[in-house]
Amino acid sequence: MLRDWHVRLFFMVILVSTLIYVQGVDTQLGHSSPVNHERFIQIPELSEYTNHSPIEIWSNQDFEDQGWPGNGTAANPYVIEGLNITTNETGILIFDTTVYYRIENCLISSFGSRDRTGIRTQNAPYGSISNCTIDTHKEGIIVGRDSDFCNVTNTICFNNLFLGIQINGDYCKVWNNTCFGNGGGIRVGGAQHCIVYDNNLTLNRGGMVISSSQFIDAYNNTLEYNSARGFDVEFSDFCTIQQNYVFRSGDEGFFIENIDECTFIENTVLNSSRYGFYLEDTRNCEFRNNIAAYNHWAGFVLDDADDNDIIENNVTQNSEIGITMNIHCTGNRMYLNRLSLHPYDNGRDYSGLNYWDDGVSKGNYWDDYNGRGPYAIGGTGGAYDNYPFSLGIIPYLQHPEDLVVEYGSSDNEIFWDAYDVDPSTYELYIDEVFSFSDAWNGSPIVIDIDGLAISVYNYTVLITDVLGHSAADTVFVTVHDTIAPSINDHPNVVFEYGSSDYTISWAVSDLDPSTYELYVDESLQLSDAWNGSSINITLKDPGITVFNYTLRVMDRSGNSASDTVLVTVQDIISPTVNSPSDIELEEGMTGYNITWVSGDLDPSSYIIYRNEVVIENDVWNSAQITISLDGLPAGIYNFTLVLFDGSGNTAVDCVIVTVTEIASTTTSSPTSTTSTSTTSDTTTASPTVEPTSGQVDPQMILVVAGLGVTIVTILIIAIIMFRKGKT
Repeated sequence: MLRDWHVRLFFMVILVSTLIYVQGVDTQLGHSSPVNHERFIQIPELSEYTNHSPIEIWSNQDFEDQGWPGNGTAANPYVIEGLNITTNETGILIFDTTVYYRIENCLISSFGSRDRTGIRTQNAPYGSISNCTIDTHKEGIIVGRDSDFCNVTNTICFNNLFLGIQINGDYCKVWNNTCFGNGGGIRVGGAQHCIVYDNNLTLNRGGMVISSSQFIDAYNNTLEYNSARGFDVEFSDFCTIQQNYVFRSGDEGFFIENIDECTFIENTVLNSSRYGFYLEDTRNCEFRNNIAAYNHWAGFVLDDADDNDIIENNVTQNSEIGITMNIHCTGNRMYLNRLSLHPYDNGRDYSGLNYWDDGVSKGNYWDDYNGRGPYAIGGTGGAYDNYPFSLGIIPYLQHPEDLVVEYGSSDNEIFWDAYDVDPSTYELYIDEVFSFSDAWNGSPIVIDIDGLAISVYNYTVLITDVLGHSAADTVFVTVHDTIAPSINDHPNVVFEYGSSDYTISWAVSDLDPSTYELYVDESLQLSDAWNGSSINITLKDPGITVFNYTLRVMDRSGNSASDTVLVTVQDIISPTVNSPSDIELEEGMTGYNITWVSGDLDPSSYIIYRNEVVIENDVWNSAQITISLDGLPAGIYNFTLVLFDGSGNTAVDCVIVTVTEIASTTTSSPTSTTSTSTTSDTTTASPTVEPTSGQVDPQMILVVAGLGVTIVTILIIAIIMFRKGKT
């Protein structure tokens, strides 16, 4: 076991030595190898792992039966981690599962045999392989057929016979892996909708292959020192290959065969032993902003390729030819490419059935164009660039469209595509005032224009090459505000008349606020400056009705927004009235009244009924209401008060008034003491009534005196009879 590890360590030392030797290679375009060589020696110590025998999972139940932690859900997948599986068999095999699982931090190696795969899955979706090291197998990893939605990341595969990583499942992601010293780096075959990015594929036989697949995105991968082809795309459609770096391939940098509707953007291919881009049986593809330089023989070779767009590529210093097309190529369109420093021809066309300009005004940039007439393309096809540009006399500077930018938006920039063989500096002017200058390396110039105020700006860039040739271009930037202020939809308001003041709070905002207006029933009531914060309107007891409150906010560009709130002020509270006690009085008594104490915020009228007959109907102002009971003949009376407010709310109170007849009076005068008694049919208490006259009637005095004498006489007789009875 230790001996095998020494063998692997020796292999890595040799590999690192090779990389150190070649890392100094640089190109005149400023592209050096971006490989982080330290990654190749960051192999974990054996002590970090637990030795384990090969693992075979043939069903969901096997995860449970073998005791792997987790429950197979997305939130809690089964986990296989921290293992050293050194075997001549397949290290980890997972077939026919449907659960989620992860393989992490494992070392999968062999005793020297390369007959089996390190990790292999088939019909096992939802898997993740990360932070593993796999070496000395037939293949490092195979994510097989129907193993969809799987990820492979941060894994090192080296010294495997065929492939480091093979992907056959759909919707898989492969990123940040390192494959070196394998028969091939990464292969995506028979798959759809996969993403492959940020991988480092170095010193393999082949770098990356996309085969018989659709909708594959491959970007920002580094492929260096691979002994055969760097990047192979074949029998695949609708793929996007972008920003990949291919350096020193032993064969073609990009080998592209039998594909349709694919896009190659901003890739760099340098120092390939054959061609930079080789296209065979390729249809309807786009090649834009790629760099093909220092490749053997040609930058682009098209063989039986039709209807492709080759636009804005930098093709320079390839050993013989820039772009060449054989006799079977038709309908290909090439313009705004920069072709320079080729010893034979910058361009060749053997069919004459292709287009070397856009047909309107734009051709290509040629370093050998003399500035007069069309540019003759080499080869036997008799092709011409009808709108050529001279490369090397005046720097190339593309004019972007003028920009209209929404105020407050982000990620706005001016992108000038610029090029020169010997670039030097560029300067930026804003509204014809110098802003800054910087070194220019021949790459596009990008100026950030976020944060500008609302206005129209004049941005001018001036580029200069080392010979003093210059070019300038101006872009007008209009910053405007077309977005209306935001205002919330405030709910309608209902509140009780007479309650405390109610406040409508509108949440409003804008990047460039100006003013606001308040309308009540479509009549302007208030206009004021607005700083973009919320607006609060207090309703000051406006009266019982329905009001239309409309707030309109405006920014300085005239954009506006409004919201209308219906304010209903209602009165649903009945008037208040006390309930006087029932009254009983004797016929003829005077000074008796019924007094009701009442109140309401919106009084209207009242009606008083006596025995259901209206006796008073008047306006009510919340003052107390009094009705006299004088002159009522003997009887029982129902006095009912009905109060009305302005909203039709009512209050009712009844008082029962009993008027009794005058009581009879008798007088006797047996002695000189007079006593008078009065009886009544009721005992109900009645209010004290002041006498109506200040004089005493003499006859009344005689009656009272006679009554007193009679009572005394009766008492004396009763006492005498009582005493006789006892004796």
